[in-house]
Amino acid sequence: MDGTFGKYNNSRTRTTAITVTMGSTAGNITVTPISTCGNGTAATLSVSTAGGSTPLVEGFETSVPPSNWTLNNADNGTTWSRTTAAFATGTASAKMTFFGYTANLGTKDELQTQAISFVGKTSHTLTFKHAYAWMDRTGTANDRRDSLRILVSTDCGNTWTQLFYKGGNTLSTLTSGAGQQAAFTPTSGQWVSNNIDLSAYDGQSGVIIKFVAINRNGNNLYLDDININGTTTVAPIADFSANKTTVCAGGTVVFTDASSNAPTNYSWDFGAGASPAIATGVGPHTVTYSTSGTPTVTLVVSNISGSNTNTKTNYISVDPLPSAVGAISGGASVCEGATGNVFTISSVSNASDYTWTVPSGSTITAGMGSTSITVTFGSTAGDITITPSNACGNGTAAILPIALTNSVAPTIFIAATDTTICSGQQVDFTANTTNGGLTPTYVWKINGTPSGSNTATFSTSLLNDQDVVSAELTSSEVCSSANPAISNNVKIEVLSAPS
Repeated sequence: MDGTFGKYNNSRTRTTAITVTMGSTAGNITVTPISTCGNGTAATLSVSTAGGSTPLVEGFETSVPPSNWTLNNADNGTTWSRTTAAFATGTASAKMTFFGYTANLGTKDELQTQAISFVGKTSHTLTFKHAYAWMDRTGTANDRRDSLRILVSTDCGNTWTQLFYKGGNTLSTLTSGAGQQAAFTPTSGQWVSNNIDLSAYDGQSGVIIKFVAINRNGNNLYLDDININGTTTVAPIADFSANKTTVCAGGTVVFTDASSNAPTNYSWDFGAGASPAIATGVGPHTVTYSTSGTPTVTLVVSNISGSNTNTKTNYISVDPLPSAVGAISGGASVCEGATGNVFTISSVSNASDYTWTVPSGSTITAGMGSTSITVTFGSTAGDITITPSNACGNGTAAILPIALTNSVAPTIFIAATDTTICSGQQVDFTANTTNGGLTPTYVWKINGTPSGSNTATFSTSLLNDQDVVSAELTSSEVCSSANPAISNNVKIEVLSAPS
């Protein structure tokens, strides 16, 4: 701790400031002005090297300054003193006698605490009581209004920040801020309580508070019941909950903090596939999971007393939508009215059901809900679609456009060169057909027994009386109905030779 104080003489050289490095012992720093004619009046500064912690409670019951406090009496004149004539509680208080203090107007007399640690607690406050009446003289110009300023330092007194300032009627504790001419000694009802928020200094290790009385030759000021304290904290315990632990890909989860012991800082990690992936602050936090999996969620909380981590492994189950369907296997060009047409897909990952649709007028005769269906077509073209699904929704569908070809009925009519013949005479038969296609198939029959070749004509000389010749036509058209077609019957009469 460093201090600077003055030393004067009337020679051409003088020293007005010193720099002091403090050891471990408290004591006084004294400066005496000197000249060839003798010594002037010395000034003394009491210095404490002790540190303290909250609560710091001071009622001035034993001394002013109290143990480990510092009294700064700049003019070495009237200053703070202990009095038992007035007090808010107990039997004593600190008194600044402004009444009759005519010398050195504007002089500051300071009561300064030791350095106090604000580590390990939060929400620090300074409470104190004061009593004061300003000097009320005839005529405003003759009023004497002293003041009280309270300052704080966190850098060993190098710099100070004002916490409190009141003077005159604003400092007065009499009714309506009144003053009085007689020396002021407060009654028990003439004390006012004050509360100053020091939470901005939570966590600081060397906080010094200074009470500064500023003289205007007014009336007496009293201080009592000083209390500097904070709220004791312990390291927090991290915990959290989610509004749901199972969600579909693309769904949201709301995380809510459930930590105890008053954490002040939060660091969230929501795991793989989360948006946002991380967050700070107590929340609640709404998180979207875009990819399937079982992300692990972590919350780290801390306060001035420590930190704690809570990791919930595989806490969220993100279920996927079904994968996309592959190609549909099956004929894309079919005949009107065709039956037994089978269409198939490969099994789809994560699908629990399959929905098929077919063209209007067509019917699924087997397999709905599976990876393979059997279809009877109507007369309208259209699409076959398959959509995989699960509890989370639908996957990407597959489509197979179906072209329908109209069905045609083949016909066959046979004619003979003669139907009444002599025994052993050759008869030629010719088939007249429709819708037979490019490569029709012919089956000629005599009395229902196949005979002849696969041609549109048939010739034979082996016919007997009353033989019946017919033919069948199997069309090569893709879409043909009533296939094979059966021809008409041609009966042959064979005449006998004369005897």
